[in-house]
Amino acid sequence: MSGNPAIQISVPSQLGNEKIVMSALACLARKEGIPLERIEDLKTAVSEAVTNAIEHGNASNENLRVQVKALFEAEQLQLSVVDESEKSMPTFPVERKERADHRGWGMMLIEALMDEVESRRHPDGNELQMVMYLDSVEENK
Repeated sequence: MSGNPAIQISVPSQLGNEKIVMSALACLARKEGIPLERIEDLKTAVSEAVTNAIEHGNASNENLRVQVKALFEAEQLQLSVVDESEKSMPTFPVERKERADHRGWGMMLIEALMDEVESRRHPDGNELQMVMYLDSVEENK
């Protein structure tokens, strides 16, 4: 790891912007030497988290924003995805209800791909905190 790189991204609540966040974090992760397999996990989890914040948290209201913060530390990547919703998000662990449209897997994917996941309610929105352990990154360099 080169220092403690951090990134902050703010995007309007418009579907497609999750790809911008996903790409930026993947670029930084590659620069930091994160193994490709973990980068793919990161991309999927972040994309799902931002999509949920856009669709469910901010109800696709383009006037509301999704804030993403990522901090790479020696042994872990800390991520935070914050919406501006007035309603609370589900807590973890999440159980998926049967659906005919095959949707509703996002939170379960996030929980499976990240090492720690916690949702928090703040006065001005929801925050999804995620941690990915990087203890094997140095061994793979």
